[in-house]
Amino acid sequence: MRMMVAGRSLSSAIRKAGFSFSAFFLLAMSTADVSRADTQHAAVSSALVQPVGKDPHSIKPGFFDIHICNWTDRERFVFALFSSRFFADIAKIEIFAPDGGHMGDMDLGKYRYEAPTKDRGEKRIYIKFFDLPEKQTEGWYTTHVTMKDGSVHLSKDWVMPEGLPLASGLTPPDGATDIPIPEELTWNPIPGARFYKVFIRDGWQDGKLLYQSRLLPEPRLVLPKGLLQPGGMYLWRVHARDMNENPVWGDFNSGSLSAEIEFSVK
Repeated sequence: MRMMVAGRSLSSAIRKAGFSFSAFFLLAMSTADVSRADTQHAAVSSALVQPVGKDPHSIKPGFFDIHICNWTDRERFVFALFSSRFFADIAKIEIFAPDGGHMGDMDLGKYRYEAPTKDRGEKRIYIKFFDLPEKQTEGWYTTHVTMKDGSVHLSKDWVMPEGLPLASGLTPPDGATDIPIPEELTWNPIPGARFYKVFIRDGWQDGKLLYQSRLLPEPRLVLPKGLLQPGGMYLWRVHARDMNENPVWGDFNSGSLSAEIEFSVK
């Protein structure tokens, strides 16, 4: 069914831009590990405003999170995110590796927009991809957020360099045509993954996002009734995550994103 290949080409940019980064499973960290990690930053300048409270990711200007990602279309990489409602006051956001090396700065001109709510103002979410540092060690990645008043705020996220494998055994498989409407989507368990999220797109509507699941503890998604329609063409993929909203590792430490699977139904 050649139209399925065309559907993938038309929607590739949309599918990549629509990737969602919600978060994952709790993993405890020993006091000894925290103490060891803190010694890496003992030499940080006292001029930096340190995180307040138990969460080192959250500072007054915003929230920092960083992950090691394994996607099908590129080598493993570092995914950095900083979100802020105080974006108008930020002059610079610098990212540093565990060894202190400067990885680069966030581009303040590129962001995802989150509309204001009744209680809070609008938010900007800055995202940037970095190559893995040559020395891949477990430790704190940090941001130095320089404000226009001259103050510099430190946030940090502990990261382990191990990545997650890609999902395999996805069913229905890629290229399946004119199959009965499935009741569920399944895939093989991924070693080290504790949560999964499924994204389903409409192949006849240029890859429009049709559905994204909640975090799933098992490698299967029971499809909502009526989601898939007769004669439809669909694209789906699995994002795996190793943890959820950990106070040290943040939203998650490692994730993998499978290739997109295409199938059509009778």
